Amino acid sequence: MRLPEGVGYDVTARTSFGSIRSEMPLTASGTIGADSLNGRIGAGGCTLSLTDSNGNVEILKAVK
Repeated sequence: MRLPEGVGYDVTARTSFGSIRSEMPLTASGTIGADSLNGRIGAGGCTLSLTDSNGNVEILKAVK
């Protein structure tokens, strides 16, 4: 998923086979595992829920 910078997101990411990675600074909350993550990018505000049952979840910066 490519996201624009400067926008706040409340993130929930899960994968059953793979890992989770973010190019953007992400403040995690709660339990952090290789296959699940809850947290916030920036000030939060926009809900972002990402699920992949067969691979990695990647949060990337949008290309300008």
